[in-house]
Amino acid sequence: MLQTVLKFNRIKDDKINILEKVFIDGTFKSVLGLGLTSTIGYGTLFYSFTIMSVALEGYFGWSKSFLFGVFSLGLLIGGLVTPYIGKKLDQYGARTIMSIGSILAFFGLFILSMVETKVEFVLAIIFIEIVSTFVLYEAHL
Repeated sequence: MLQTVLKFNRIKDDKINILEKVFIDGTFKSVLGLGLTSTIGYGTLFYSFTIMSVALEGYFGWSKSFLFGVFSLGLLIGGLVTPYIGKKLDQYGARTIMSIGSILAFFGLFILSMVETKVEFVLAIIFIEIVSTFVLYEAHL
């Protein structure tokens, strides 16, 4: 029994030593949180558009050219506001800006789920792509 406990403690200590070598003391939770939220952010705000475009095309009858043209316009506008968001990141810190961005991203996706016209769709996508600069890495460059 004592050998099992000692062996478990050695394995546990080895894992702690590995974490200490990889992460600066006290940063593990932040790195884990940033990794998780970045993955969710890219999955919902960027990569999902290709999958959604098929459903949008079928439901509304809009062409792929229109859908991806709007998406490209949103990316362009998001890119234009990136320097401003980057300055706000420097001014207020990533935690504040990314938290605000996460809340706004939720509202953007909610609004996107309610669109019924092309104008609403265009405005929702532009809003989402601007907000994505709050939470994705473009503004950090």
